[in-house]
Amino acid sequence: MGKKFNPNLTHLRQSYREGKSGAILEGGSRSGKTWSGIDFIVFLCASHSGITINIIRETYNSFKTTIYDDLNRRFPTFGLQSPAISVKDLSTFWLFGNRVNFLGADNPAKF
Repeated sequence: MGKKFNPNLTHLRQSYREGKSGAILEGGSRSGKTWSGIDFIVFLCASHSGITINIIRETYNSFKTTIYDDLNRRFPTFGLQSPAISVKDLSTFWLFGNRVNFLGADNPAKF
């Protein structure tokens, strides 16, 4: 029996295979949106170089309450040090030569 992926990770992988430039993840808390997104970002960055990934949430401050802890827990499973391990504010980090930006939809000027 093959490995079953979280539906959010499956959606990201399918969007990537179809050449889409983005994907929207939906679901309640504990649905795996953030961890699937982190897993997919690690895959993309390990497979490419020189790309920019923009992660957009409703507000920029919402990153501080969710994704920082998830980065700190998930990155070590890939043998990576989390970029959020000892910072209070993280808007950009680099992974394998790729730029990852956190953007809040509450600041459309950043787009």
